[in-house]
Amino acid sequence: MTIPNPLPPHLTPRERDVLVLSSKGCRVGEVATRLGMSSGTVQVRLKSIYKKLDVHSKVEAAVWAAKEGWV
Repeated sequence: MTIPNPLPPHLTPRERDVLVLSSKGCRVGEVATRLGMSSGTVQVRLKSIYKKLDVHSKVEAAVWAAKEGWV
C-alpha cells in the first residue's frame, strides 16, 4: 500500500505554507507576519510557486490548492 505524499515534490514545505495562507485570502504582509519572513521573501516565494505550478496569478494558485484539498 502506498501512502500518498501530501506535498508534491516540486513545492517546498515553506512554499506550501505561503500558498495555503495566500489561498485563504491573506495578503502578502499578513503571510509575512504569520510566517516570520519579510514581504519581499513572500513575494519571491509566490513567484516560485506560480512558476512551479505553471499558473499566472494568485487566483489560479488558489484554485490549484483547492483542487489538491489544501484549503
